[in-house]
Amino acid sequence: MPDYFPRPVVPSPQARLRVGLLGRGIAGSLSPRIHRRAAELAGIDLEFDLLDLSRREELGAALARAHEAGWQGLSVTMPWKTALEPHLLGMSPEAISIGGVNLLLRAEQGWIGENSDSEGFLRPLARRRLAFSHALVVGGGGAARAVLHVLASMPFVEAVTVRSRRRDSARALVEEFSTARARWTALGWADPLPAPADLIVNATPLGTEGPLAAELPCPPEWIQPGAACFDLVYRPRRTAFLAAARDRGARTVEGLEMLVAQARRAFEAWSGLPFAEEDLRRELELVAPGGPAESTP
Repeated sequence: MPDYFPRPVVPSPQARLRVGLLGRGIAGSLSPRIHRRAAELAGIDLEFDLLDLSRREELGAALARAHEAGWQGLSVTMPWKTALEPHLLGMSPEAISIGGVNLLLRAEQGWIGENSDSEGFLRPLARRRLAFSHALVVGGGGAARAVLHVLASMPFVEAVTVRSRRRDSARALVEEFSTARARWTALGWADPLPAPADLIVNATPLGTEGPLAAELPCPPEWIQPGAACFDLVYRPRRTAFLAAARDRGARTVEGLEMLVAQARRAFEAWSGLPFAEEDLRRELELVAPGGPAESTP
């Protein structure tokens, strides 16, 4: 980390660690359960709160109050990942490259923004050793940006297609993340897929429990047998997209895996202690809403 970058405050091992989640409509989040259990396994005292904000104008004051109250850090979820930069002392190089933050670390005078979405996306792929050459990414928000950041760094990826409700949004992401090494294409919602994809990533809220539960990020016929389908939604675990993928003979990766991988980075950054990732993932698979998703290895 360069000398001019603000340094995170390292908590005392005896201190009660106070952290939380910043987002909107987050009452059903699994993050409190994950971090409280991680703290129990690590043998530390942790308080995890939800900072549920409905308006952008509330961000600055809310972050100031959390800092004044001694919070050590925050995870950040929709829709505030790309809205925090004006309220931060600085951002890590990865967060700058992605264009958003999902992790805040306490510094003496304010907050440092980092991004663990890319690590959260990459770890489940690496664990399975998935091979793919054409990735279809559906979405245009902070999670999609992190996925595209990872794909742009992979030398074996030959093509990336970005699908968004608005073609202009997809085109802007293509212009920002595309590399000369791969073929990048922007799609609007009504556009056909130019070629079969062997990795499809849902980086939208489509499939989340509630009014969007039955919605798919792409037509089911776009899912090829043997392809990998990664749904970043984790409520429910058995999303409509993953069900369609299994019906068509595709492999599946649950959003729960990304959630736990992100939590690992946050917990270790906040506490300086190891995070029992495999133990927590197995525990959550038994209790997460939606029941077992029968994820394929």
